Amino acid sequence: MQINERFSGAPTEMVSIAFIGATAETSRCYAHAIETEIQSLQLQMFDDVDTFLNTNIDSGVSLIIVKSSQRSQLLKNKKIIEERFPHQIICLAYDDRSLLTGCLEAAAEYPRLRSFLPMNIRLDIWLAAIKLMLSGGSYMPSDIMRLLKSNRNSALQVAPAYTEKGLQVFSDNGIVRLTSREREVLKLVSEGQQNKNVAIELGLSEHTIKLHMHHIFSKLGVSNRTQAAAMFKNEAIK
Repeated sequence: MQINERFSGAPTEMVSIAFIGATAETSRCYAHAIETEIQSLQLQMFDDVDTFLNTNIDSGVSLIIVKSSQRSQLLKNKKIIEERFPHQIICLAYDDRSLLTGCLEAAAEYPRLRSFLPMNIRLDIWLAAIKLMLSGGSYMPSDIMRLLKSNRNSALQVAPAYTEKGLQVFSDNGIVRLTSREREVLKLVSEGQQNKNVAIELGLSEHTIKLHMHHIFSKLGVSNRTQAAAMFKNEAIK
């Protein structure tokens, strides 16, 4: 794995993850964690969105993580990002719950923002979230889900283009919308399979399955597998 220093605008080689706006201390901590846990992955850090866009890395980026402090610059440059990075996962990272409302407002304005990454969670969960996004999934922590649920009838509601992706819908009749992958996981769980077997069946890591189950519990408002499986069998999930 190659961990590159911060960039000032010079062209770079192919990368897998671009992290925009992270502090030097955060960069060292998480770069070491990713280097240890995920092999053959290149990580690059950028001070801000402008610096990131001034580098020639279009073809190599799989995941773009943007600190919430950079969200206004992200929104300002979203047209450029759409042209250069039309298929990449874009994630907003935040350090404190007080930033959640701002993150959701940014998502309402820019539907490509389908993942939110808290920087103060357990490292194994953080790494599992990274792996999930690298595989094409979206990560939404329970804090975001609770905020969406509590504000579903307010002006904070996320734009329709966002909810139609199947990431979350808490309707008045209690129906919850899961992603296609979450439905696959829950179907196997409802058949009595354990996380290890579900992981083998779907070709994912056991950590990723645990992360999916964490999402499912949050969306369904349940605390265990039995309750989630019961909801699935009762067809309360669409």
